[in-house]
Amino acid sequence: MPLTLTVSTPGDPPAESDHSFDVDRVTIGRGGESTLVLPDTKRVVSKEHAAVIRSGPGYDLLDLGSKNLTFLNGEALEAGRAYPLASGDTFTIGDFSLRCVVRADPEVERTMFDGGFINPFLDDAAVLGATLRSMAKTYDLQPTARRDDAIVEAIEAAIAQADEGPGSPVLRLVANTFSGGAPSPAAAPAAPAARSVAGGERVREPMLEAMLRALARALAIPQRFRHEFIGQTIIQGPEASPMFSGDAQALRRHLADDEIDDQEAGRRAERLQEAADTLALHHVALLEGYRASVREGSSNLLQSLDPSVPPEGQPGFLEKVLPFLRKLRAADDAGRRWREQRDEDWAVAERRIFRPAFIKAYLQRAEPDERRAGDTGSAVRRLSRRRDDDD
Repeated sequence: MPLTLTVSTPGDPPAESDHSFDVDRVTIGRGGESTLVLPDTKRVVSKEHAAVIRSGPGYDLLDLGSKNLTFLNGEALEAGRAYPLASGDTFTIGDFSLRCVVRADPEVERTMFDGGFINPFLDDAAVLGATLRSMAKTYDLQPTARRDDAIVEAIEAAIAQADEGPGSPVLRLVANTFSGGAPSPAAAPAAPAARSVAGGERVREPMLEAMLRALARALAIPQRFRHEFIGQTIIQGPEASPMFSGDAQALRRHLADDEIDDQEAGRRAERLQEAADTLALHHVALLEGYRASVREGSSNLLQSLDPSVPPEGQPGFLEKVLPFLRKLRAADDAGRRWREQRDEDWAVAERRIFRPAFIKAYLQRAEPDERRAGDTGSAVRRLSRRRDDDD
């Protein structure tokens, strides 16, 4: 039964974020190994503070021996004791308030990071890509005075024929993909604006928007990967959340806020650099996780199929008298394990055999000591050197 925790993060004003889980155990704390990480600079929250554990059709809440306690609906919990957690209950950890919602009818979803996910839109997107390439060639051949209006009219007519108005979710998502904002097909095309940058160069507005969209999406990749592939959720405070939201407009407002002073602008620039370093660390960690999953996963797989592994159970009378019978049973057991492995869903086998080693190596590389101390730049350089040494 899926569980959603709505976390209220301290701030002025406080920020709320929803985090959904469909696992048997969700650990909560400020440590990087927790399933749900609470960024507590005051260190009131323990590294492993509490856990929400599946219990039959519902969930229980446990305090894991924290120093500053866990409070459920205002009541302090006894460490190690399971307390039933109902939908709508609120529990407090340090300055963080977490509201529980349990969905009664779970949906079976596969994400883009799930090995078994097959994107159902690939064929249609390929047709769309071919159409866009054809339109681009036609656009280049038309007179500049009319071609912008003509392409807008053609798209409006196609949308009308498809009975997809401006409120269509598909149209909205497509428009957001290309423009970073809400669709407005009827708006007249505006002349590309330009902004001044250092050195007096001019950057056209469409180019600036494209760069912001690319940056916003890239910065959001590590957190999205951790949530969907590893099952770990990291909550960012309100001062850093625009860096990782994937929303180009939110990132633009955050970085180009005219009302902040130079000191705050400097802090935001530092956080942007830290987010970029996190992205660089993510790619290095992906490679290390891949290597570990191939190395350790293959070793575990071959070991599980090794016919020299003694068979399960104690040897019987005949096996004690005729030892070769025990070897035959070991070979039969190895054949059975091979058939089970062959018939097993490959996505399940990946999670069981290869993913644990990947996650362990990924987290070790993505969170080195230098990064926890704040020196992400040196962490990137060190990881790069270690990668070269491994090669």
